[in-house]
Amino acid sequence: MSNLLKTGKKAVTVVVVMTTIMWSVGVFALPAAFAATSGDLIKIKCTGTNASVCQAVYYLGANGKRYVFPNEKTYKTWYADFSSVKEISQTEMESYPIGGNATYRPALKMVKITTDPKVYAVAKGGTLRWVQTEAIAVALYGSTWNKQIDDVPDVFFTNYTLGGDVTGTSSFDKTAETAGSTSINVDKNLSGSGPVTGGSTMTVALASDTPASGIVMGSASRVPFSTFTLTASSDGDVVVDSVTIIRGGISQDGEFADFDLLDASTMLPFNSLSKSLNSTHEAIFSDDITVAAGTTKKVIVSANMTSGALSSYAGETPTLGVNAIVLKGGATLVGTLPITGNYQNINGTMTVGTAAIAVGANSPAATTKEVGTKDYIVSSIKISNNSTATGQDFTVKSVTFTQNGSAAPEDLQNIRLINTNTSETLATVAAPATKKISFTGLNLTVKKGNNITLDLRLDIKSGSARTISLDVDQKSDVVIFDVLRTFNVVPTYTNASSATVSSSPYYNPSDTTIGNGKLRIESLAITSNKIAENAKKVLIGKFKFVVEGEKLNITSLGYKVTTSTASTGNGIITNVVSQDANGASLTSAKDPVLNIAGQLTATSTDTVSLSVGETTVMVYGDLDANFIANDTVQVGIFPEAITVRGDVSGNLITPTPAGQVQSTSLNVKAASLAVSVGSTPAAQTVVSGTPNFEVAQFILDASDSGMDIRITQVGILVKDTSAQPNILDTIKIYDGATEIPVNSSSQTCSGTTCSTTGRSTTTLSISAGNLKVTKGTTKVLSVKGNVGTADTSGSFLVELVEDLIAAIDEEGQTVTETYTAGAAASMTLSSGGTLQISLGTDPKAALVVGGTTVEIGKFIAKAKYEGMNISDVGFQIVANTETDIDGDYNNIDQIELWEQGGSAALGTQIVNAARATITAPLTLALDQEKTYVVKAKFKALTSNASASALSGEGVMVKLSYIYVKGTAVGSSSVTTNGISDNFKAFTELKSVPTVTVTPFTGAGVITSNEVTNLLKFNILEHYYQTLAISW
Repeated sequence: MSNLLKTGKKAVTVVVVMTTIMWSVGVFALPAAFAATSGDLIKIKCTGTNASVCQAVYYLGANGKRYVFPNEKTYKTWYADFSSVKEISQTEMESYPIGGNATYRPALKMVKITTDPKVYAVAKGGTLRWVQTEAIAVALYGSTWNKQIDDVPDVFFTNYTLGGDVTGTSSFDKTAETAGSTSINVDKNLSGSGPVTGGSTMTVALASDTPASGIVMGSASRVPFSTFTLTASSDGDVVVDSVTIIRGGISQDGEFADFDLLDASTMLPFNSLSKSLNSTHEAIFSDDITVAAGTTKKVIVSANMTSGALSSYAGETPTLGVNAIVLKGGATLVGTLPITGNYQNINGTMTVGTAAIAVGANSPAATTKEVGTKDYIVSSIKISNNSTATGQDFTVKSVTFTQNGSAAPEDLQNIRLINTNTSETLATVAAPATKKISFTGLNLTVKKGNNITLDLRLDIKSGSARTISLDVDQKSDVVIFDVLRTFNVVPTYTNASSATVSSSPYYNPSDTTIGNGKLRIESLAITSNKIAENAKKVLIGKFKFVVEGEKLNITSLGYKVTTSTASTGNGIITNVVSQDANGASLTSAKDPVLNIAGQLTATSTDTVSLSVGETTVMVYGDLDANFIANDTVQVGIFPEAITVRGDVSGNLITPTPAGQVQSTSLNVKAASLAVSVGSTPAAQTVVSGTPNFEVAQFILDASDSGMDIRITQVGILVKDTSAQPNILDTIKIYDGATEIPVNSSSQTCSGTTCSTTGRSTTTLSISAGNLKVTKGTTKVLSVKGNVGTADTSGSFLVELVEDLIAAIDEEGQTVTETYTAGAAASMTLSSGGTLQISLGTDPKAALVVGGTTVEIGKFIAKAKYEGMNISDVGFQIVANTETDIDGDYNNIDQIELWEQGGSAALGTQIVNAARATITAPLTLALDQEKTYVVKAKFKALTSNASASALSGEGVMVKLSYIYVKGTAVGSSSVTTNGISDNFKAFTELKSVPTVTVTPFTGAGVITSNEVTNLLKFNILEHYYQTLAISW
C-alpha cells in the first residue's frame, strides 16, 4: 500500500502543477504573438481550438531549446508572476525542442524529497548540497529556516545532481550563489546556435602592442606573453564564457606555476583564481568577460613563473597563445585561432628578488562586531623585501583582497588601505560592487631589507550573522615590482604560525562575525499641532524607525498616551492603530487603558516586520467628545518595552534610545475658520470691458482649527457708485493660479432690479473637496471677474460681510466662521487706458559721419489699465539748437524703428519732409513695458557747397505722434503721455577720426637744449578720408 500511495502522489502532483501554471497565466493580458529570443518566457497563442496545448509556459534557452517548469514553486524562484510571458505561434513553438526541466534558482530555498530526511541547499546548475546541521541552516536562512524548505517530488529529483556538503557558512555563499545565476541561461551554462542574446559577433585579433620577445626569469609574476583584443559588434554586449590558452614554442610545462588573464586597462585579472596547465598543455579560464557593444577590450595572457632559477629550462623559447574562445548568448566569433604572441627567452641563472608576505601585527582574532562599527581592522599583511642584490628595491603596485565570508559587498563600506608605517590612508573603496576589492596605483617603495605593513579598515553597514573574511586568494594578488630586474615578483606566504602557505587563500585572517541588527526610534514632527475632539482616525503620533544590519520583527509595541489634566480616563481615546507613510497597516486597533500609575497605555502584539532602512510610523486614534478646548494629547514610545528580534540572527534586539521617545504635543481645538479681506490688489483704474480682472482677495485662516475645513459656498458682494451694480460678471475664484471649480453661480441685487444703484451679491456653490483649508494653515483666494462695458466712469469695490462664506469640518458639521468686516480697494472705471512714453537716457549727443546709420534715440512704452495695439509712430526732424549751423530733414535719408534686442527693423520710412511716420504693428499687453530704438541713416556728404546736406550741420529728432488703440472691449480712447521731448542732437561730418594717446619711453627731466618727446598719439581715420591736421 505504501508504494501505491507514492505512485498516486506523483501523478497527482504533476497534474496539479500543470493546472496551477496554466490557470495563473490566464490572469494576465499577454501581447500578440511574435518571434521569441533567448531568455523569454513563452507559450503558444490560444486560438480557441488549441486549448489543450496553449497553456503551458516554457523558458527559451540560449541553445534554442525550451525548458519546462516542473511546478509552480520552481517557477516562483525565478519569476514573481506571469506578466512577462510572451505568446508565439504553435509552428514556432514546435521549432524549439525540449531541453529539459528548470531547477530551483540557487540559494533562494532549501529542498528535500519525501523519501530522504536530508535538507539540501541548491547551488548553480541544480547542484544539491546537504546542509549538515540545524545550526548551519539557521546561520544561512535565519530562525525560520524550517519554513524555507520545499519538497521536490521524487519524479523531478533526477533533474538535480549531488555536490559537496555544506559544512559551515563559509562553504556556501548564499548571496553569491543567487547573484551568480541571474537567469536560467546562466544557471545551466546554455549557449549555442539558438537565438542570439546581446551582440551578434565578437572579433578576436592579436593586439598591435603584444609584447616583443625578451627574457623571462624564475619567480617572476604576471609576465605578459601575448595581448589580444576582443571587439563586440554594435548591436549589443557580448559575453565571453571561457578562454583557453595553450603553451607553445620550445618549452616545458614545468617553467610555469600558473597563469592569469589581465585586463590591460587596469592590470587586474579577469579570473578569480590563477589557472595551471592540464595534460594537453592548456589552461581554461571560465570567468565571464563582458565586452560592451561597439567597444574593444584588450586582454593580456600573463604567466607566473616557477619559483627559483629556471636552470633546467635555460635557452628555451616558450609562447602562450589563445587556443579557443566560447561565447554566450549565441554570438559568433570572428577571427582565426590560435592567436599566439612572440616567444620569450628563458634565463636559467637570474631570478627576481625575494618578497615574503606574512600576517600583519594587527590581523584580527575571531570576533563579533556589531552593525555600525566603524574603522575596524579586518586584515593586516606584512610585506618584506628579502632580496640580496644591491639596489634591488621593490614597488608595491596593487593589492587585491577577496571577501570569502558570507557578508555581501553592500554590507561593507568605506574600505580603506592603511600604511601603518606612516598611518597614511593609501586608497579608499567607498562602496564595493563585488567581493573582489582592489587597490591600484599604490607605488609604495620597499627598500631592500625593509618591510611595510598594510592594514585594511572598514565600516560595517549591515549583514547580521554573516561573516567577513577579506583574504588574498592568489599569490599574484599582491603585485610587487622588482625595480632592478624590472619584473613583478611572485611572493611567498606564511600564516600566523610562520608555516608556508601553498594553496588559496594565501592570506586568510580570522573571520569577523557581524552582530545583531539595530533599531533606533526617532520622533517626527506633526505639521499641525491642532486636533479636534469627537473625531475619527486622528493623527496623534509620528515616529521614524531606523533599522540597520538585518530585517527586524517587532512582536510587541507599546504606546503611552499622555493627556492634560482636564481630560483623562478610559475611553477618551480609542482604536489606536499604526500605519506606514503609504497607509499600509502595521498594527491593529487597540484601546488605551489606565494603568496603576494613571497612565493611558496600549500594547500591540501584532508582528511588524521592518526591512533595513527607515520606516515612518504614523499613530492614529479616535477622540471622544469629552475633551475641552486647549486640552493636550501626546503619544510616546518606550523603546525598552518593545520586543524585537533579528530576522536573520534570531536574537533579541535592544532599541535605542533607552528613554521614552515622544511625538509632537497636540492641542485639542474646535473646527474654526477666520475670514478677512487681503490688502491686495491696490486701488487702480480699470478700463471697461477688461476680462478676468482681480478685484479682491479673501484670506481663509484655519491656523487655529482642530480639523481641516471644506468651503462649500463663497459669496462676493459688489458695491457700485453708478447705476450698474452688476458691473462685474463671470466672477471666478482662484487658489493661486488654479481656478476653483464651482457647481453653480447665482446673483441677487439690493435694488428692484440689477440696473439700479446699489449692490449685488454673486454666490458660488462649491462641491466639498474642491476647496479645502488644511488645519493649521491659511489660504488666500483671489476674486476675478469681467468688467462690464455699460459704464466708463465711477467706481466699484468688493466688500466682505458675515455669512458670505459657508464651510463644514471633516465630520460634515457646519463651521461658524469669524469675520473681520472690510472692503477691498476701490476700482475706478475708465473709457480707455494710458500709454506712458518716456525717453531713454542714451544715446548721448554725438558727431556722426555722413552716409552711416546710427542710433539717435530710445523710448520706453508702457500700457496701463489695458493692452494696446500701436499702428503708427510719427517723428519730426528739427534743427540742432546746440550748434551754430542748423540742419534739417535733408541731412537724413531714412528713419528706422527697432525693438531693443530685436534682429530686424519693425518698420522704416524714407525722409523727404520735416515729418516722417513709420507704420508698424506694435503690441503691448496690460502693464507690459517695451523699449524701442530709433535709428537714422545720415545723407552722404560731398564737397559741393550747394548740396542739400553740408558738413557741420546738426539735427534733432522728436517723437511727435503715436496712433494707439486699447484692447479692452469697452475701450473708446487711449491717453498718451510723454511724447513732447526731443532726442539728443547729432552733428554730421565728413569724418570723425579717433585720437589715442600711447605710452612712450622718454626722459623725465629736460637737462639741456635738446629735442625731447613730450607726447605720442595715434590718429585713426575710419572712413578713408584725407585729413589735414593743424596745430
